[in-house]
Amino acid sequence: MTRGPPPLASIEKAMRHAEEIGYRVLPVYSRSLPCDFVITCTCFFAFVKVRGSIAIGYGVPDIREYCADEIAKLRSIVVGSTTRELWVRERPDKWHRYLITDDAIETVPEACGI
Repeated sequence: MTRGPPPLASIEKAMRHAEEIGYRVLPVYSRSLPCDFVITCTCFFAFVKVRGSIAIGYGVPDIREYCADEIAKLRSIVVGSTTRELWVRERPDKWHRYLITDDAIETVPEACGI
């Protein structure tokens, strides 16, 4: 179930943050695709879905419950050598990243970048 329009301000800030930490960012402009943008570097390619700030904790159990729609959309992307990430904004300068696999959700370390 979609809750409404995409969080455009959060998506824009997430793309800027990705560029700041060294990723190449490829925006996705189609609402029919289940991601907001793609990040890439020399050996990495990921589909990214953004969620604006949420008023709960940022542990994996909280994310699994409160971001179920975003996780389902990401899991609909068939991946081979690519990955899927959910980025959740806590505040303007703080992002939580989660690796979404078919059967698990893992926290991506804050220092994980280029």
